[in-house]
Amino acid sequence: MVDIVIIGSRKIRHRTGCCGSRSQEEVIIGYIATLYRTFGRRNLRCRYVDIDDPQAQEYPHVVDAVRNKKIGLPVAVRGQEIIFHGQGSLHQLPDYIREAIRNEAQPAP
Repeated sequence: MVDIVIIGSRKIRHRTGCCGSRSQEEVIIGYIATLYRTFGRRNLRCRYVDIDDPQAQEYPHVVDAVRNKKIGLPVAVRGQEIIFHGQGSLHQLPDYIREAIRNEAQPAP
């Protein structure tokens, strides 16, 4: 199973046309639902963590890098490894997940 955490901020707003905006949190949660429809819950576990919530402290290197403006939100993390960060990172995630699932399905030599 591929386990991904996406760290973002509910304080960041994204324009979605003439009818207002959604928070980054809302965008990511909606995107996670799309990932589950694509890959299924047997292959993927994905969750959202807000950078300002206590759970973000499980990833101190990410919080520090964001606070010091070395990387941008959102940040996709697997284990403790940063996979993608910043604008456009969510669009890269499906290809990464697809490859990770394929690699986990292959028997070890």
